This record gives sequence, structure tokens and C-alpha cells, in this order.
Amino acid sequence: MEPVPASYYGNTYKRNPVISAFDGDIKKCMSFMKRISTLPTYDHNSYARGAKTLFEIWNKYKPRLPTNYYEERMLHMADFLFGIKLYRLSLWQGYCRYLQQFSTVTIEDIRDVDHFRTSFFPKGFDTDQAKLTFRALQGCCLCAFQLERERGSQPTQKGVQRLLSILGFVRIMMQAVLPHEHLCWLLYNGSLYIYNICRYLMSMSRAAQVHNLAITFISMVHVIVGKCVCCPFLPQAMEFLLWACICLETSIPLMTARFLAWRATLYCAVCQCYYDSQANVQAEVFARRALGKVSELGKLEEMSGLPATTETQRAYKVATIKVWDRLIQNIASFVQCLPTYRSKRHDALSLVGMGGVSS
Repeated sequence: MEPVPASYYGNTYKRNPVISAFDGDIKKCMSFMKRISTLPTYDHNSYARGAKTLFEIWNKYKPRLPTNYYEERMLHMADFLFGIKLYRLSLWQGYCRYLQQFSTVTIEDIRDVDHFRTSFFPKGFDTDQAKLTFRALQGCCLCAFQLERERGSQPTQKGVQRLLSILGFVRIMMQAVLPHEHLCWLLYNGSLYIYNICRYLMSMSRAAQVHNLAITFISMVHVIVGKCVCCPFLPQAMEFLLWACICLETSIPLMTARFLAWRATLYCAVCQCYYDSQANVQAEVFARRALGKVSELGKLEEMSGLPATTETQRAYKVATIKVWDRLIQNIASFVQCLPTYRSKRHDALSLVGMGGVSS
């Protein structure tokens, strides 16, 4: 005899024996996986046992539970596994398992906005299921990023390409939701993901530069004076950071003092990326543009007629100081990189002594 579905007992979730049994199994599995995550060393057998148990739970209860309840609990479990740093299990037995109902393509396969919509949102963005789908897609991006970080302190060329693919998908997702003001929270989240991944790439770039210069110095094969080679992926990271800034500047719900501190952080990240790419002049130009955008936003709020609160005034002040500080640091670093010359008189005397100037 086939197990009866939850609908057999009615719609009351609290007293439904099928739902109670499902919640009990989920709770036991969560408790077991939490114990695994706190072990001092990795236990493969325990991990495999927990993964198998979770796999069996999903297969056992999928035909017996209401679809919305089943999917909500699946993503809740994925969020839990992500929180205890079991990223691979969170990805494959949570976010990806949920997304398989729509398409077999991965986030790295998505080419453009149309491909994105047809693959994951065939019924549009305004359905009850759309919010869960966005949640799963964001979870996939976060898990993929964390798994790449776990591979080693210095990413390989393939690892960098995977990170750039994640950034590309996040940008496509933001492009898709940009016209929809009620989905502005996805733009904000997307800017967070772009910032964190690009910041990681920038830190790896600086570490690689130091490592390469050290090797050069030790081997004495080349002598590099006042020159630093830029990593090839920095310009691409800069493009994504610029995109995140533009999204915050063009989304009306995000054009408020509440998000100004975060926008200033993105502005500073772009300036730092320019600086790391040895583009000091562009860094200064962008910093001045950022100051203009902050001032422009303040004028727009004044024109709206809304009373200026203490918190609003403080937000504008802090954002302005933050960008100004980044600008001053860039200018100071640029001046320090300039070659040092002695006085003109001393140079002229030296040249006379060398026969380079005739009196």
C-alpha cells in the first residue's frame, strides 16, 4: 500500500501526521549535520551518511507533501547547511535540487536575460514561486563562491574564470530585474555579491603581485623598479563593480539616504580597483564623479520637499567624507610614486661638471 499524502488528513499543518513526520525527520537531520560541522576534523563517513539521509528524505516526502511547503522547507534546509559551512551539500541537495524542476542548465550556462527568463521564470517574476526561485539562484551563487574559496588561498586560472562566470550571472540577474521596482532588493543583494567576489579577486591580485615580485627579486632574473604588473582579471572585476554602482544610481527605491553608505563603499571599491590597475588618474576622475552623484542625490531629496532628519544629514556627511578620503589617498599615493628630483640649481651644476651644459 502506497503511503498516503498529506492532503488525506486535511489542510491543518500542525495536526497533519505526514507533515509532522517530515518536520521530525528534517529536525533530526539538521541536528546530525550540525554535529558534523563542529567536529575538529572532517569525517567523510559521517558526512556521507548525512547526505544520504537527506537525499532519502526528499525522495520519500516529495509526492506526499504540498509543493509549496516542500519547496520552502528544502530552501530552508539549504540556508541552514550554508550557515554551518556545508556548502557543497547545501548546493546539490538544496538550491540546485530545487532549480532542477525548471531546467538542467547551470548558472554558468546562462547567456543573456532572455535565456535567464526562459530557463528559470517561464511564468514571469510575479508568481508566488518566483521569490523562492530567486532565493535558490542567489544561494547557488554564494555556494559556488565559497566552494571556490575553499579550494586554496590562491585561485587557479580556472578558478578565476568560475568566479567571473558567477559575476556574469549575477549581472544578468540584475539586468533582468532592473525595470521592476518591487524587486529592488535583488539589485541590492546583487551588488553585495559583486562587491564580495571582486574584493576577493582584488586581494588575490595583490597577493600574486607581491609573490611575483619576491620571486623576481630572489632569482635576480629581472629588476623591476617602480613598476607593478596588473593582473589580467582586474579590468573585468572593475566592470562588475561599475555595474553595481550604476544599478544603485538608477533604481529609484535605492536612491535614498538609507543606501548611501553602501553606495559610497562601492565607489571606494571602484577607486581601489583603478588604483590596483595602476590607473591613478581614472581613480581620481571616478572619485570626483562619485562626489558629484552624492551631491546630486542630496539635491533631489531637497527638491522632494521631505524634511531633512539628523540621520539623513549624517548619512550624506559620512558618504562624502568616505569618498573624499579615498580620493586623497589616491592623490597621495600618486604623488609618492612620482620620481624624486633635486633642486634645479643642483642638477644644472651636475650637468656643468659632466660637460653637459656650456656657459
